[in-house]
Amino acid sequence: MICNIDWCYLRLWNTLIPIFPLPFLQPANVPEIMGVISVVTFLASVKEHFIISILLLFPIVLILRTIYRLYIDPLHHIPGPKLAAISHLYEFYHDVIRGGLFIWEIEKMHQEYGPIVRINPREVHIKDPYFYDELYAPAHGWRDKDAKSVEIFSSPTALVSTVDHHTHRMRRKLLTSFFSRRSIERIEPVIHESLSKFLDSLITAYEEDSVVELIDRLQALTGHVITQYAYGENYGLHEPQNIGKGIVKVVQEGTEQIHLHRFFPIIQRFLRLIPSFFMTQLFPARAAMYDLLHGVRKKSIEVLQQKDVCTPTERTTMFHALTAPEVPPEERNLQRLEDEGLVLFAAGTETTATTLGVAIFHILNDPAVLTKLRKELEQVMPTPDHLATWRELEKLPYLNGVIHEALRFSGLAMRQQRVSPTEVIKYKDYAIPPGTPVSMLQYFLHTDPALFSDPEKFYPERWMLAAERNESLSRFLVTFGKGTRSCIGMNLAYAELHTALAAIVRRFDLELYQTTAEDIRFVRDKLLPRAKNGPWRVRVKVVGIRKD
Repeated sequence: MICNIDWCYLRLWNTLIPIFPLPFLQPANVPEIMGVISVVTFLASVKEHFIISILLLFPIVLILRTIYRLYIDPLHHIPGPKLAAISHLYEFYHDVIRGGLFIWEIEKMHQEYGPIVRINPREVHIKDPYFYDELYAPAHGWRDKDAKSVEIFSSPTALVSTVDHHTHRMRRKLLTSFFSRRSIERIEPVIHESLSKFLDSLITAYEEDSVVELIDRLQALTGHVITQYAYGENYGLHEPQNIGKGIVKVVQEGTEQIHLHRFFPIIQRFLRLIPSFFMTQLFPARAAMYDLLHGVRKKSIEVLQQKDVCTPTERTTMFHALTAPEVPPEERNLQRLEDEGLVLFAAGTETTATTLGVAIFHILNDPAVLTKLRKELEQVMPTPDHLATWRELEKLPYLNGVIHEALRFSGLAMRQQRVSPTEVIKYKDYAIPPGTPVSMLQYFLHTDPALFSDPEKFYPERWMLAAERNESLSRFLVTFGKGTRSCIGMNLAYAELHTALAAIVRRFDLELYQTTAEDIRFVRDKLLPRAKNGPWRVRVKVVGIRKD
């Protein structure tokens, strides 16, 4: 950088570029300057030249950054569109402005550039079903989460937001027994209680000849189970005035802005700083969510202040599991309990309910599937009102096929980034440097025609045929993820899917009402799959109650 009497210049590739007026950069005798021009004139001059300098510097910085990202960055050798490599604006436009459509741009990238693409300046996406285990469940080493990608959950100490592998393993271990198969079988009465309330609501709908918003009702079922089990509280989700409203509705609507919050996580952090009382006044429609937050906080404080130590058999809620004596002292705090409590509700409600809704749609849409399933269910459910156990139902191959197909059609829509903190990730001839977020999409695996012939068809038999051929098709069913970060609530989800689906199909005659495949078609990525106009919807009418 050189200076003359009036201007300071930046030498760039033998070109001199004016940057700042000299008085702004060099010591000056202020009285002498003031003797020539007034204070106002001087400050105006400095301001004018400063703005000009910034305007001159801005495009230079952009050009230098573009050159770096395209030709010098450690990811410059990864194929992909140059616009995506240069800026996040490409992704921002398709996900924020257009509303969750970037996934289809990624699909186009793979069609043009191959199985590995650079989808933004810092992230690599791979479309290869045989690489999934290497990324998410490696035989050697470990994977962290990407710190930027977990900010959307606004629950920094929850399992889903824990970046470091070792911290995650410690936190997960505390809840493993709480969600173990043995624990879920022990709470089957809680599942059956919630299921019975749901079935009663279908009887009422039959008597009133009313239309049932099925996924809304199913969210009451799953939401009641998770709050009863995790919190030890009944939030009245089955009450008619709460169906499709209240907490579950707020959680559902929250995903609509997921991409905005992903690019601007400060929004979520700011909102959490505002006391719930003021938020309730500002957003009355979200009062139920703040009531839930208040309830979780109250329960957390209550458990943290308990002086008596609970024995393992007395740890009946998630709060007790996270405050047990073996939990490190730094983990027994209010934020940890609040974060995990809120995430468990959000994760354990809509996902399972939507999968059930998808299954019922396809069952009703294909009479052959309905007939086969009912015939199989009669083996363990001699009467329509009999509630079979999870252990009995999971032995039925056709029911399992129906559930696996429903899981294949649902699950997460958003990418799940993994980071190798110290080792290079190798994919074919490409070396991905440590610290790089690498992602894959469940949807691409679940609709790969090389794995699932005619992937758009709901075909439960495919799972039975694969078993007969000793093919491990379930290896490619990744709705619950894989590895050490797979969904901790998988056992609970399977128990709900088996018992609820069996009870509904065995007992009720349903008909689809103003519902087509478009209502459950994956069009937009809003963390979960969304139809063109919003959350998936399945509307039915109850046309009969079976007595045989």
